[in-house]
Amino acid sequence: MKVLVQNYSSRNSTEAIYFQQTMKTIGIEAVLWNQNQISTYDIFDRFKPDVFIAGHNHLTSDIIEYLSHSKTDTVLNVTGLNESQSNTLNTILIDRKIKVPFVFTNTPDSVPEAKLKDFKSHNILPGADLFIPRDNSLDFTLDAIRIYTNKDLDYSYENNSDWHSTYHMTGLYQSDKFDFEGSVATLGALYNKYKEICFFGNPENIFSQLVFDAMFVNDNVRLLSDDQQKMSKIITGIFKTGNIQEQIKPKHTCISRTQRLLSKLGVDINNNVFEQMIGSLV
Repeated sequence: MKVLVQNYSSRNSTEAIYFQQTMKTIGIEAVLWNQNQISTYDIFDRFKPDVFIAGHNHLTSDIIEYLSHSKTDTVLNVTGLNESQSNTLNTILIDRKIKVPFVFTNTPDSVPEAKLKDFKSHNILPGADLFIPRDNSLDFTLDAIRIYTNKDLDYSYENNSDWHSTYHMTGLYQSDKFDFEGSVATLGALYNKYKEICFFGNPENIFSQLVFDAMFVNDNVRLLSDDQQKMSKIITGIFKTGNIQEQIKPKHTCISRTQRLLSKLGVDINNNVFEQMIGSLV
């Protein structure tokens, strides 16, 4: 099977990249497509994929036109769709007769989200990216890093100016208050430099790949929200009771997420392959 993965990475997700890298590691012919480097028709004509994985907000008219005349199975990440966007996308896929075996979302089950009415949808949560390199060249250790996920949010609930004597502040948006600009790749390389990692924001935004990346390397991660009740509901829906950090490596990395994606595609991969990969982490 040949899989073309559109690079729909963002400031808080490297999912496309870790899907492709994990597939390649287990022997699937998978290519990561950067749209600014090669055109739609060139990449599809050269690679001839059996499966195309893409982000719904990265679909272009060229991609839609090509897929409407193609036998390629298309799987879309539809995270964050509102009702209007969902209806529009659903209509396009139906009218253009694009082959879509299913779509998936990174949104936890307990959080309401618009769905495409004519297509099967699966939940595939973000996972810790094992391929992000750690930056061992930086020689520092601080008490904490504070990561803010929402720009237009009242953070008065934090009231934590005396928590730490040394800390960095960053976020997923621009602010003069931040020590540096945050992104999933930048932060993933630095999580082991802090004694404590604190996320601030609304529950839906906090629970991105960043949290799984942080928990993978650091056992002191705090999730502080303006709605702790909703946050607790999300946490209990994702993790079993007991030590959460101990559940990350066997259940919540890019290996598990890729395994789930491939299983929904009906790809027959020996589970021992994934178990060996996971076993090497523990």
